[in-house]
Amino acid sequence: AHKSLAGAEGYFVEHLSQNDYYAAGEIRPGQWIGIGAERLGLSAGHEVSREQFCALCENRHPQTGERLTQRQNAQDQRRVFFDFTCSAPKSVSVVAVTLDDQRLVEAHQESARIAFGELEAFAATRVRKHGDQRDRTTGNLVAAAFVHTSSRALDPQLHTHFTVFNGTFDEREQCWKALQAGRMYDAIRYATEVYRNELARRVRGIGYHTVAAKHGFEIKGVGDGVMRRFSKRSQERDNVVRDMERKLGRKLSNNEVSYAVHRSRPRKLKGISTAEVRQRQLAQLQTTELESLRVLTSSAQAGQIAWEPPREQEALAYATAHVFERKSVVAEHELLAAALSHRPGEVDLPRLKHWVRQSPELVPTDRGLSTRQILETELFLIQTVDAGRDAMAPLNPAYQPADWLGEDQRRSVLHVLNTGDRITGIRGLAGTGKTTVLRELAIACTGVGIGPLFCAPTAAATDVLRKEGFNAVTLQSLFQSRGLMFGHSVVVLDEAGAVGIDDMKRLFGLAKVARIVLCGDTGQHTSVARGDALRILEQHSSFESGQLTRIHRQRQAEYRQAVELAAQKRTPEAFAQLERMGAIVELSGDELHSAAAQAYLKALKSEKSALLVAPTWAEIETVTERVRSALKEQGLIGGQEHSFQVFDSLSWTEAQKRDASQYRPGMTLRFHRTTAGFAQGESGEVTAVGRGALTVRRADGSARELKLGRGSASFDAGEIRTLNVAAGDKLLLQANAVAARKRFINGELVEVKEVQGGSIVLTDGRIIPKDYRAFTHGYAVTSHAAQGKTVNEVLVVASSRSLPAVHQEQFYVSISRGRERCQVFTDDKELLRSQVTRSSTRTAAVEAVPHAPVRQPNLIRRILQRAERVAELVRLNGDLPEERQIQTPNLLSRREGIKAYGNSNQRISIR
Repeated sequence: AHKSLAGAEGYFVEHLSQNDYYAAGEIRPGQWIGIGAERLGLSAGHEVSREQFCALCENRHPQTGERLTQRQNAQDQRRVFFDFTCSAPKSVSVVAVTLDDQRLVEAHQESARIAFGELEAFAATRVRKHGDQRDRTTGNLVAAAFVHTSSRALDPQLHTHFTVFNGTFDEREQCWKALQAGRMYDAIRYATEVYRNELARRVRGIGYHTVAAKHGFEIKGVGDGVMRRFSKRSQERDNVVRDMERKLGRKLSNNEVSYAVHRSRPRKLKGISTAEVRQRQLAQLQTTELESLRVLTSSAQAGQIAWEPPREQEALAYATAHVFERKSVVAEHELLAAALSHRPGEVDLPRLKHWVRQSPELVPTDRGLSTRQILETELFLIQTVDAGRDAMAPLNPAYQPADWLGEDQRRSVLHVLNTGDRITGIRGLAGTGKTTVLRELAIACTGVGIGPLFCAPTAAATDVLRKEGFNAVTLQSLFQSRGLMFGHSVVVLDEAGAVGIDDMKRLFGLAKVARIVLCGDTGQHTSVARGDALRILEQHSSFESGQLTRIHRQRQAEYRQAVELAAQKRTPEAFAQLERMGAIVELSGDELHSAAAQAYLKALKSEKSALLVAPTWAEIETVTERVRSALKEQGLIGGQEHSFQVFDSLSWTEAQKRDASQYRPGMTLRFHRTTAGFAQGESGEVTAVGRGALTVRRADGSARELKLGRGSASFDAGEIRTLNVAAGDKLLLQANAVAARKRFINGELVEVKEVQGGSIVLTDGRIIPKDYRAFTHGYAVTSHAAQGKTVNEVLVVASSRSLPAVHQEQFYVSISRGRERCQVFTDDKELLRSQVTRSSTRTAAVEAVPHAPVRQPNLIRRILQRAERVAELVRLNGDLPEERQIQTPNLLSRREGIKAYGNSNQRISIR
């Protein structure tokens, strides 16, 4: 966003109305666009004059000169306009600009216009009346579109700048007000996918074949070498960053990268015409390349691409599986974006919206979309708990817990032993001695001849239970081997807060007559899978649990109070308590990582266990570089480093793994379950991608076809990177494995004793198998990886570049890992203070359906019955010609409940 008035007006003269070079007499006038522009008398498609542009920059009506928006501060610090950039794929730019195919330029302009129209629907303004503080959708913008054809390196780069002025008309209040762009930033991916899809459709309509690419698509026939040659600015940027990192001996922060890129940007070249720029581009092509591109252009004729059947339903099915794997409620634009990205150029947007609105599976809610299956699953969990109230005899009402237990621990044990509820629980805050309570519970059950079965959702959590003496299994092992349930009338699920609704439903179904004890803390991180099952039960059912409230982990009273406040979601007070302790350290970006590294080394020298926790992997890599450099200088890790090729997961959903278009040659598959001839623990490289199948090269060089489908759940997709390892290094294991009767647990922190013959020997005597390459450095970890761990000192690093990933639950988990000390390092204390109050709690379907659905089951029933009627109509329609098809009821209306967030000072690119 531009805040300087003089800078904004200069931007128009120096940049927007010129290409990315200065050419005498060549002006590229912009065109007005937007519903708001029409209201001001600026007709769509008409040229933008300097006088009109400057008037809007000065917050004046371009026709009357009157002030436009009501609020304008004395310091003139209002945002003048926002800049959204829409860029064509490189192959399209090459053919459109260098080969001068104006059909592609027109296709880009029309596609960008449609994408802008979709983004405009998310325009909003702030409501500040009668104590109300919220955003209201206006759906209108005042904007100017400027089309440029090159980069400053004079490479072909077709792109449009949408200059969006800071004003929107509020129909309700009948006045112009400042624009709230948060919802627009939220929907930027949707607008990007709309542009790519519309452009791909038009490119194919012109007669060019397209191929899937990392960022949408490319024109088939434009070679990789040509695209790389005309991407000099990207290469210059990478070289600048690489040189600076080499000089500094560390990775640059995001802000440092932005600064370096901006400073290295070449000045606009003066005195050169568009024709000369094009001639320079043509001169860079080899004769064979130029001839091939000319043949490609001349042979592209409208109508020559074979007609293909509509893909909207296929795309919607993919998108539904993808977006609802990890969320129970999503905004409509998230679903549409996923569907458009699935088949760029093969989806008609109006038809896709029609199918979304007529889908019998989707359920519209006040806060977005959910599905019938999700809603039914949540209701099943709630009703199962309610049906089990007072349904069983108490376990052991005569038992008296040990006297040395804390009062809250005794009450929690007695609650489980005396309740008649089939499904009950123990809610334990971080560090309250939950393991002690579970051990006492096991003794009480054994006393009456009951052997409880302990389980946990992850191998790491299960390993913790085993080390404490419990005979525990993972939840997945329980599902796969139902015989484990034999003889157990009590099932204790630890870390229940990290279990999604689908796994919880499977557990309830498996243990139909057994008593289930759910142990966990809903204030910490939840499951990756959709649905916060334990929280739903706590808030929407008759579920009752014993409460562990007294924290024992933190030894110092001040530190313990900070964690207690965070556990109670009184995060501002917890932050203030840490401030009073001197635990919040504010330093510049360069200094904070060095300070965190030095604090880590100081703890190690004092022979105290320590752990660095950061919100993002980018932050983790930066602080890890600092720590390892310091350790090398002091001789605490070996001088000789050994390079290992390690696996980096792409964290795809199951829908993505089943979709062949997601894969590229060179990717790696790691099998965590035996399937289709591949063994558990085996890895293979993708060498070719076919329709619904991959060719995978194994370690011995042989190739095997892998059909994508149900077996996709048996492997993970990722990429290979190089990791340097030396004696003394700490590693974080990222996969489960068994070798030489030794377990390797996902999330386990280990230390390297030595590297021998390509094998890593650990200080505990285990040797990491040569085919096990799922690990990274373990000095700093995310809060997800830190959950369940306890150290003497926890050091939290949260620079401004990582703050979007900071939230209430992340902060609570991070600061509660230490026994003796906690320090938080940041470069923006006030911004961090505001971020830690933001909750990451996901909306449940039963919470999004209007009017307290749990207390109004008839409402839920009517919604599901209506969806069933729609399903029947859809099935009938499939057998009728279009003119005779029945108009099904519209289940989905446009909603305003899209959460607004984002830094509105960013420039957003749609590529």
